[in-house]
Amino acid sequence: MRLIGTGAAASLLAADVSASLRGLGRGDHTIGGIALMNVTPHGFGRPFDAVVVMPHGVLLIVGVELPGPTMRLDAPLHGQWKADNWPLVGSGDAVNPGAHGLAASQHLAHRIAEEARLTVPIATVLAVGPFVDAVVPNRDDLGQPVRVLHPTINALTDAIAALTPPGGPTCSAEQARAVLRAVDPATPIQPDDTLAAEGFPSTATTARTGPGPAPMPPTPSPTQQASSGRRRPALLRPLPIAVVFLLVVGLIAVVAVATAGASDAPARAGSPQLLPDLVIHQVDGLDFQVVAADTDRDCESTTYGDLRTAVSKAECAGVHLGSYLTSVAGRHAAVSVAEFELESPRQAGKLEKLVSTPGTGWAIDLATTRDAWPDASGYGVGTYRSAEADGRLRLVRTVWLDEPGPDDGDATLGEISDRAFAVPMPNLR
Repeated sequence: MRLIGTGAAASLLAADVSASLRGLGRGDHTIGGIALMNVTPHGFGRPFDAVVVMPHGVLLIVGVELPGPTMRLDAPLHGQWKADNWPLVGSGDAVNPGAHGLAASQHLAHRIAEEARLTVPIATVLAVGPFVDAVVPNRDDLGQPVRVLHPTINALTDAIAALTPPGGPTCSAEQARAVLRAVDPATPIQPDDTLAAEGFPSTATTARTGPGPAPMPPTPSPTQQASSGRRRPALLRPLPIAVVFLLVVGLIAVVAVATAGASDAPARAGSPQLLPDLVIHQVDGLDFQVVAADTDRDCESTTYGDLRTAVSKAECAGVHLGSYLTSVAGRHAAVSVAEFELESPRQAGKLEKLVSTPGTGWAIDLATTRDAWPDASGYGVGTYRSAEADGRLRLVRTVWLDEPGPDDGDATLGEISDRAFAVPMPNLR
């Protein structure tokens, strides 16, 4: 999957959507395609988190921000939503929080179908968050080309399989370019070899003689999003294909969530390629290679979920953020660290107690917000650890970037996390 950034983050779900799409891999041997990130089509008042053009269909992804983390979300497309049995209301006269996004996606789908003359399905994903453990749809909605889900790699993979199944009509390279033009005429023209590498054939298998709505996908079997054990969902998303990764050259020193950038460098075999002027911290014989590092005085903006609310009420001088690559026995792991400077040990202890409960939120990952992580393989949900001392709270999460061996599971990730508590952090500015 090749990502092209076009604008500022469309919603608070933008980083999750970006990370999950990157996890789909590259080329037609995984889930190939071109994704326009944070794009505002001409004539639309709000951006889409992503418009994904694939050989077997088009996916329109709209972020829907909920009031907070939710274990169960009842989400009928045309009825009232409930979060853990509490009613949710939409803005204005909207029946639910996703109504405006659904209406916008239907309008854009009609435009794409007419201008690109597609025979492949055009479907919608309403990406909900900051965290939803399980989405319960209305059974009558399962025949519609729409899914409501919390954006993870597995959830998006399942949605793509159901909404744009392989084996049907295909979208040609020229039609793919037509879709991109219909969404954003300023999109760089994608050459044939680039589109071929993502699985687009030179000609479509079926041509339409006139404009019209895209056909509806076949009705999938009823499914619900499954929770991944008892662990929190990671912003460092585990990625599904094996092999290697290439580091993005030149990290952009920004504090706010950055635009999802273009991901045009091809994946290469072998070990990860190091950045120029490489910075490595060694802790107990383990090297932590810096991918991104920065500080922020606005502690609240670097958190999500219940933690965000708690931090907004605390007196926080600033937060230190760092993203690192490390390896154990030839296997690579990604490590995300956030350290908060609180007014007192009491406040730090209170926040540490909060985050020790799954589903209560966490800190953002700096490299994810800057699209600085490489295209990489990844396995597992990740290990989350927290500790406080002297008024400081440090949060550490770790995930494998390639397949762990039989003896390199959560225990090894835990050892990496333990060492990450001693990794030096950038000075507060």
